[in-house]
Amino acid sequence: TLDGHLRRGASLAPLATHQPTVHTHMPPSPALPLWPGVPPLDRAPADALVSRIGGAVLGGPSPPALTPWLLQPSSQPRPLVVVMPGGGYVRLSTVDEGETVCEWLNSIGYHAAVLVYRVLRLHPAPLLDARRAIQLVRQHAHEWGVSDVGVIGFSAGGHLAGHVALSWDAALARRLDSQMREEGDRPASKLARPDAALLAYPVVSAHNTSVVRAGGGSWRCSSFACIGPKAAGRRAKLSGRPSERPLRHHGSIATLLGWGADASPLGNESDVSLEDIARAAASPPPPFFIWHTEDDSVVPSENSEVLVRALRARSFPVEYHLFQGKHLKHGLGMASNLAARRDVETGRWPKLAEGWLRRVLP
Repeated sequence: TLDGHLRRGASLAPLATHQPTVHTHMPPSPALPLWPGVPPLDRAPADALVSRIGGAVLGGPSPPALTPWLLQPSSQPRPLVVVMPGGGYVRLSTVDEGETVCEWLNSIGYHAAVLVYRVLRLHPAPLLDARRAIQLVRQHAHEWGVSDVGVIGFSAGGHLAGHVALSWDAALARRLDSQMREEGDRPASKLARPDAALLAYPVVSAHNTSVVRAGGGSWRCSSFACIGPKAAGRRAKLSGRPSERPLRHHGSIATLLGWGADASPLGNESDVSLEDIARAAASPPPPFFIWHTEDDSVVPSENSEVLVRALRARSFPVEYHLFQGKHLKHGLGMASNLAARRDVETGRWPKLAEGWLRRVLP
């Protein structure tokens, strides 16, 4: 095991429950545009790459925006958690990994906000959107009754949540803040660092390496997930024999960095590999909570493990849970859909995350 928080063989069976405190929330507020004009550094990947990864989005990508889900006003400010849905940096799962998550956060006493960040855009566009969302929350903190700001992300959104937690002070972003402050932009003066980061089955590594599975389960490598050498068209069923599979989710990374002659001029694999950023961090990041399922057939759990190792190597705080069990694949969201489909109760991770949130964002 990696540490005391690595739980191989843990199930997603429910924990014992107690009578919850009822928290009431107001209807979702209107979406706030992230940027006062055209979003900065808005570069799209090449059309050929978008076609290869199945990137057609009806009506085109939505403009970046933040939709607050606020609790009823109270005498004391509360933390707000910015929710970053997944979708491979191609589309956004704004219901199962967005609105449903906000409802859960409200139910346990936290403000929430869904971030619609830019998809089908090269690095650093999504990172800039995530930073800007945190700055906007801090700009409205008094009005909304917000104390601290956390982030939670799923799959590619988990990558983005981890990215902003580790690279919130990237030099390029600080230069953009400085320029916008000179133009009178108020949110640009606010701290972009989140106070906590929760990552669910995150994309982590951008390196085109392989991991070996001892056997059991399967993985798939569709045109969406796999682009580039050693990847295209591969599919394997691990029938009890050791087998290699790609570590990274090729579609997400190809969308972020581009490909070949159309690669992003502002980033490379190390710039978006969370484990590399953690190893080189100049200052401590916020506390992390990370969970994954061992049988994830899209984003292997080794993604989470390489990040946990990097954080632990620097003595940065991280709580990690690895769940094992039949049907525990990729994209579980709040895990409540398992009950209807396979008679499996809502997963344990929300209760574990709630306990962690109460410790780091009281």
